[in-house]
Amino acid sequence: MHTAILNSLDKKQYFVAYIKSFCLHLGILAVVLVHMKLNTSKPIIMPKQAFIEVVLMEKPQEKRAEVAKPTSKPKPPKKPKKPSPKSKPKPAKVEKKVKPAPVKPKQAPKPKVSKPKPKAVKPKPKVVKPKPKVVPPVFDPTMLEDAIQKETLERALEAENAEKLAAEQAKEEQRQASEIYKYKRLIKSRIEQFFTLPPSAKSGMSVLLEIHLFPDGQVREVKLLKSSGDINLDRFALRAVQDAGYFDVPNEVQLFQRYFRQFNFNFKPEL
Repeated sequence: MHTAILNSLDKKQYFVAYIKSFCLHLGILAVVLVHMKLNTSKPIIMPKQAFIEVVLMEKPQEKRAEVAKPTSKPKPPKKPKKPSPKSKPKPAKVEKKVKPAPVKPKQAPKPKVSKPKPKAVKPKPKVVKPKPKVVPPVFDPTMLEDAIQKETLERALEAENAEKLAAEQAKEEQRQASEIYKYKRLIKSRIEQFFTLPPSAKSGMSVLLEIHLFPDGQVREVKLLKSSGDINLDRFALRAVQDAGYFDVPNEVQLFQRYFRQFNFNFKPEL
């Protein structure tokens, strides 16, 4: 038990001595740093680091009454560790003076211009126009007579115009009929010039032909629509139209398109 107490005291003394040496080193380093700050222009010569060697002396053990030794052997006291020499502190770097950047003047905030609120437009009151009074017409007998006379004149004019139009149409139809008759006679006489009467033909026989013409009168096509009963007569009639080649036709386009572009011709030869 006594040996355990002695070992604990030795440890405490060693720890106190170590703390004292550490505080002494810190004090020397602080003095050096202060001196460096005060004399920044002069080159700093760092002093050699002093090492303090601390030797711990053991107290002589007093003779005490013998105590029964424990069965386990006491641990040998730990040897004090030698302080490791610290490296020389590096010279402090001289801080370069940095010019402060020019501060740009802050622009004053633009004052907010509040837009004027539009004034509320009052609705105009609706003006109600008075309805015009309906004045009943005044009966005038002279106005009635004038209206009757005007209507009778208009009807008489319409009747006269209708009569004139009908007379003109009848005259035109008569003219067209005479033109048609004239050109049909010319076509018949030209066919007879090229027609040869067969010996088998009899009186009263007729052939119905369909003739197609060009606007200049040239024969485009001829067909047999109704036979006369005699093959030779039918064949001679068709050949006569083809041999004729052309016919005289009216110069009026409307009349040609309606009556001579395509028409049926009843050919009845004279015996």
